[in-house]
Amino acid sequence: LRLGRVVDGPSGAGWLRYCEHTLDFLQNLSGDIRRSTIFRPYVKTVSDVDIGHVVAEHFPDIPMFEGDLHGAMMKCKLLVIGNCSTTLNIAMAANVPTVVYWHDDFICLRDQAIPYFEALKGCGIMFSDAAAAAAHINSIGQDVEGWWNSREVQDARKSWTDQYARTDKFWWWQWMKALPKLKNVG
Repeated sequence: LRLGRVVDGPSGAGWLRYCEHTLDFLQNLSGDIRRSTIFRPYVKTVSDVDIGHVVAEHFPDIPMFEGDLHGAMMKCKLLVIGNCSTTLNIAMAANVPTVVYWHDDFICLRDQAIPYFEALKGCGIMFSDAAAAAAHINSIGQDVEGWWNSREVQDARKSWTDQYARTDKFWWWQWMKALPKLKNVG
């Protein structure tokens, strides 16, 4: 799987761990929260594993959503993402309450990124353990907005957004300043 290009996320047997991680997460959600869960399978290329079939087999009561994720997530109470992708950056920039879980070996972090990931972990946005993410969601389920709007969470979100999901009105000026610096990279 995914041998033809450089990608982030699982490859080969990593897809099996991704499926196990997702099932572990869903299994550890409380009944009330699981009953209000809608699952959106993440399949963007033909080399991805269609996890929707795996989830449907183990949790036939969880409805599947196959529409526009980015449009729908703007209205959800809590977005849960099983990887660090563009969707995370969109959610952080849009201030959508979000929890992310992924297996540690799915991504390789640069040293400069570690503090941002640690800040998201420290406030309960990001987890590398599916069961811990589910336990956190179970604990905030009655007051997602209170948790999300806390100073610690918002500070971590804003820091992430400033670094990885900028939404500057004058975005072109930021690009003009950054592009000349790239000649000295790598």
